[in-house]
Amino acid sequence: MKEKLERYPKVALRVLFPDRYILQGFFRPSETVGDLRDFVRSHLENPELSFYLCESLPLILPLLHLALTLFPL
Repeated sequence: MKEKLERYPKVALRVLFPDRYILQGFFRPSETVGDLRDFVRSHLENPELSFYLCESLPLILPLLHLALTLFPL
């Protein structure tokens, strides 16, 4: 696992909005889903707006556990 973390020190994650706008950020694998949520919220016009984060391909799964790291994704 440490070898994979060293090989991929940063990963690009893209968030697709319903209006087809794409937000891209770079994250370390050790960062959490909560960090990703905070990043998305900081780029919303209305930060109080509720939203869901989901994995895509091959399945669309909601990311509900904010303490999970981004490594297994």
